[in-house]
Amino acid sequence: MAEVIFFVLGAILGGAAVWALVTARARAGAAREQAQLQSELAAASSTVNELREQVRQREQAVESLRREIDAERQIRVTAETRVQETEKRLQEERQLLAEAEKKLKESFEALSAKALQVNAEQFLAAAKKTLENVLVDTKGNLGKHQEAINGLIKPLAEALKRLEEQNRNAQPGGE
Repeated sequence: MAEVIFFVLGAILGGAAVWALVTARARAGAAREQAQLQSELAAASSTVNELREQVRQREQAVESLRREIDAERQIRVTAETRVQETEKRLQEERQLLAEAEKKLKESFEALSAKALQVNAEQFLAAAKKTLENVLVDTKGNLGKHQEAINGLIKPLAEALKRLEEQNRNAQPGGE
Protein backbone atom coordinates (compact mmCIF):
# COMPACT_ATOMS: atom_id res chain seq x y z
CA MET A 1 0.00 0.00 0.00
CA ALA A 2 2.67 2.33 0.62
CA GLU A 3 3.65 1.80 -2.90
CA VAL A 4 0.31 2.80 -4.17
CA ILE A 5 0.37 5.91 -2.05
CA PHE A 6 3.78 6.77 -3.39
CA PHE A 7 2.60 6.04 -6.87
CA VAL A 8 -0.49 8.21 -6.50
CA LEU A 9 1.53 10.83 -4.76
CA GLY A 10 4.17 10.62 -7.59
CA ALA A 11 1.43 10.84 -10.19
CA ILE A 12 -0.10 13.86 -8.44
CA LEU A 13 3.29 15.49 -8.09
CA GLY A 14 4.20 14.61 -11.71
CA GLY A 15 0.81 15.89 -12.94
CA ALA A 16 1.28 19.08 -10.89
CA ALA A 17 4.77 19.53 -12.32
CA VAL A 18 3.52 18.91 -15.85
CA TRP A 19 0.62 21.24 -15.18
CA ALA A 20 2.99 23.92 -13.82
CA LEU A 21 5.33 23.45 -16.76
CA VAL A 22 2.54 23.58 -19.31
CA THR A 23 0.98 26.55 -17.55
CA ALA A 24 4.35 28.35 -17.42
CA ARG A 25 4.92 27.68 -21.10
CA ALA A 26 1.38 28.79 -21.91
CA ARG A 27 1.87 31.90 -19.82
CA ALA A 28 5.21 32.63 -21.53
CA GLY A 29 3.58 32.07 -24.95
CA ALA A 30 0.65 34.20 -23.92
CA ALA A 31 3.01 36.86 -22.59
CA ARG A 32 4.93 36.80 -25.89
CA GLU A 33 1.70 36.89 -27.83
CA GLN A 34 0.39 39.67 -25.59
CA ALA A 35 3.63 41.64 -26.08
CA GLN A 36 3.40 41.10 -29.84
CA LEU A 37 -0.29 42.11 -29.82
CA GLN A 38 0.54 45.18 -27.72
CA SER A 39 3.29 46.07 -30.18
CA GLU A 40 0.88 45.62 -33.10
CA LEU A 41 -1.78 47.58 -31.18
CA ALA A 42 0.71 50.40 -30.58
CA ALA A 43 1.67 50.37 -34.27
CA ALA A 44 -2.01 50.28 -35.29
CA SER A 45 -2.78 53.05 -32.82
CA SER A 46 0.08 55.11 -34.26
CA THR A 47 -1.18 54.42 -37.80
CA VAL A 48 -4.71 55.38 -36.76
CA ASN A 49 -3.40 58.61 -35.23
CA GLU A 50 -1.42 59.37 -38.40
CA LEU A 51 -4.47 58.62 -40.54
CA ARG A 52 -6.62 60.81 -38.29
CA GLU A 53 -4.08 63.61 -38.67
CA GLN A 54 -4.06 63.14 -42.45
CA VAL A 55 -7.88 63.17 -42.51
CA ARG A 56 -7.88 66.34 -40.36
CA GLN A 57 -5.34 68.00 -42.69
CA ARG A 58 -7.31 66.99 -45.76
CA GLU A 59 -10.53 68.26 -44.21
CA GLN A 60 -8.76 71.56 -43.52
CA ALA A 61 -7.45 71.61 -47.08
CA VAL A 62 -10.93 70.87 -48.43
CA GLU A 63 -12.41 73.61 -46.24
CA SER A 64 -9.72 76.03 -47.41
CA LEU A 65 -10.44 75.10 -51.03
CA ARG A 66 -14.16 75.60 -50.43
CA ARG A 67 -13.50 79.05 -49.02
CA GLU A 68 -11.27 79.85 -52.03
CA ILE A 69 -13.94 78.59 -54.43
CA ASP A 70 -16.57 80.70 -52.66
CA ALA A 71 -14.27 83.71 -52.82
CA GLU A 72 -13.58 83.09 -56.53
CA ARG A 73 -17.30 82.75 -57.19
CA GLN A 74 -17.90 86.05 -55.46
CA ILE A 75 -15.12 87.65 -57.49
CA ARG A 76 -16.57 86.17 -60.70
CA VAL A 77 -20.07 87.40 -59.84
CA THR A 78 -18.66 90.86 -59.09
CA ALA A 79 -16.69 90.83 -62.35
CA GLU A 80 -19.71 89.68 -64.36
CA THR A 81 -21.79 92.41 -62.76
CA ARG A 82 -19.15 95.00 -63.65
CA VAL A 83 -18.97 93.68 -67.21
CA GLN A 84 -22.75 93.93 -67.54
CA GLU A 85 -22.73 97.45 -66.11
CA THR A 86 -19.86 98.42 -68.41
CA GLU A 87 -21.65 96.97 -71.43
CA LYS A 88 -24.81 98.86 -70.45
CA ARG A 89 -22.87 102.13 -70.07
CA LEU A 90 -21.09 101.48 -73.35
CA GLN A 91 -24.41 100.91 -75.10
CA GLU A 92 -25.80 104.12 -73.59
CA GLU A 93 -22.67 106.00 -74.67
CA ARG A 94 -22.96 104.59 -78.17
CA GLN A 95 -26.57 105.72 -78.30
CA LEU A 96 -25.63 109.19 -77.05
CA LEU A 97 -22.79 109.31 -79.56
CA ALA A 98 -25.13 108.31 -82.39
CA GLU A 99 -27.62 111.00 -81.33
CA ALA A 100 -24.86 113.60 -81.07
CA GLU A 101 -23.53 112.56 -84.47
CA LYS A 102 -27.02 112.88 -85.95
CA LYS A 103 -27.48 116.34 -84.42
CA LEU A 104 -24.04 117.44 -85.60
CA LYS A 105 -24.77 116.17 -89.07
CA GLU A 106 -28.08 118.01 -89.16
CA SER A 107 -26.42 121.20 -87.83
CA PHE A 108 -23.60 120.90 -90.34
CA GLU A 109 -26.03 120.38 -93.21
CA ALA A 110 -28.08 123.38 -92.10
CA LEU A 111 -24.98 125.56 -91.70
CA SER A 112 -23.49 124.42 -95.00
CA ALA A 113 -26.80 125.05 -96.78
CA LYS A 114 -26.99 128.51 -95.23
CA ALA A 115 -23.36 129.22 -96.08
CA LEU A 116 -23.94 128.00 -99.63
CA GLN A 117 -27.01 130.19 -99.93
CA VAL A 118 -25.14 133.24 -98.61
CA ASN A 119 -22.20 132.50 -100.91
CA ALA A 120 -24.55 132.02 -103.85
CA GLU A 121 -26.31 135.32 -103.09
CA GLN A 122 -22.97 137.10 -102.73
CA PHE A 123 -21.73 135.51 -105.94
CA LEU A 124 -24.89 136.49 -107.80
CA ALA A 125 -24.68 140.05 -106.47
CA ALA A 126 -21.01 140.29 -107.46
CA ALA A 127 -21.75 138.74 -110.87
CA LYS A 128 -24.65 141.14 -111.39
CA LYS A 129 -22.49 144.10 -110.48
CA THR A 130 -19.68 142.91 -112.75
CA LEU A 131 -22.15 142.29 -115.57
CA GLU A 132 -23.64 145.72 -115.10
CA ASN A 133 -20.14 147.25 -115.22
CA VAL A 134 -19.31 145.27 -118.36
CA LEU A 135 -22.62 146.26 -119.89
CA VAL A 136 -22.02 149.94 -119.11
CA ASP A 137 -18.49 149.66 -120.49
CA THR A 138 -19.76 147.82 -123.53
CA LYS A 139 -22.48 150.41 -124.19
CA GLY A 140 -19.94 153.17 -123.81
CA ASN A 141 -17.46 151.35 -126.02
CA LEU A 142 -20.18 150.40 -128.48
CA GLY A 143 -20.76 154.03 -129.32
CA LYS A 144 -17.03 154.58 -129.74
CA HIS A 145 -16.69 151.45 -131.81
CA GLN A 146 -19.65 152.49 -133.95
CA GLU A 147 -18.07 155.85 -134.58
CA ALA A 148 -14.74 154.16 -135.38
CA ILE A 149 -16.46 151.76 -137.74
CA ASN A 150 -18.41 154.61 -139.34
CA GLY A 151 -15.13 156.51 -139.63
CA LEU A 152 -13.64 153.56 -141.53
CA ILE A 153 -16.68 152.73 -143.62
CA LYS A 154 -17.49 156.32 -144.69
CA PRO A 155 -14.22 156.86 -146.62
CA LEU A 156 -14.61 153.37 -148.13
CA ALA A 157 -18.18 154.12 -149.16
CA GLU A 158 -17.11 157.43 -150.69
CA ALA A 159 -14.21 155.70 -152.49
CA LEU A 160 -16.60 153.05 -153.74
CA LYS A 161 -19.02 155.69 -155.06
CA ARG A 162 -16.24 157.44 -156.88
CA LEU A 163 -15.05 154.16 -158.30
CA GLU A 164 -18.56 153.38 -159.53
CA GLU A 165 -18.84 156.78 -161.14
CA GLN A 166 -15.52 156.32 -162.81
CA ASN A 167 -16.61 152.92 -164.02
CA ARG A 168 -19.78 154.37 -165.46
CA ASN A 169 -17.90 157.18 -167.07
CA ALA A 170 -15.31 154.87 -168.48
CA GLN A 171 -17.79 152.60 -170.13
CA PRO A 172 -18.67 153.48 -173.67
CA GLY A 173 -22.32 153.92 -173.59
CA GLY A 174 -22.41 155.03 -170.08
CA GLU A 175 -21.71 158.62 -170.87
